[in-house]
Amino acid sequence: MDQSLREPGVAIVAPDGRVVVATSTRVGETLRGGERLAAIRNFLLQVVGDLSVAFAALEGPSLKSTHREFDLGEVSGVVRAAIYHSWSVEPLVVAPAQLKLYATGRSGAEKAEIIYAVKGWGFVTDNDNVADAVVLAHIARSVHQEVRCATRHQQDVVVGLRNPKAPTKRLRRKSATNI
Repeated sequence: MDQSLREPGVAIVAPDGRVVVATSTRVGETLRGGERLAAIRNFLLQVVGDLSVAFAALEGPSLKSTHREFDLGEVSGVVRAAIYHSWSVEPLVVAPAQLKLYATGRSGAEKAEIIYAVKGWGFVTDNDNVADAVVLAHIARSVHQEVRCATRHQQDVVVGLRNPKAPTKRLRRKSATNI
């Protein structure tokens, strides 16, 4: 799921990689707070319905979002809880740079490049949130199944998500005032 505040997108791929569902909804400018969160949660549950979910992926927060980190965090929490509660699946969190790298081979790709990339996979859309959701669904499938990746960049993303690096602890240097 692409967790846009205004137009979230959801995509589902079959075990063979075929896109089964890919859509988005306009939450709009008027919904705020709990009403927006409920609308996004209900959209996800309605789209997936009774389908079986074996794995899931969410786009992680964009570190370049200005003053929206709390809103984005709330959406992420609601979506993660809905996925876990409904299907007992812990969603994979994919950084925006990993999504772009997987789709295009460039971690700094623009939205249009991702739309173009999924077209090359046989899925046509002009909606960047739907395109992101399709890429996320393919990433989740690649990480959790024995799928042969088409490119080295895709394989690098999959390996990185399967084996995340532990956070490094920064050592503080002693300064003259700390002695």
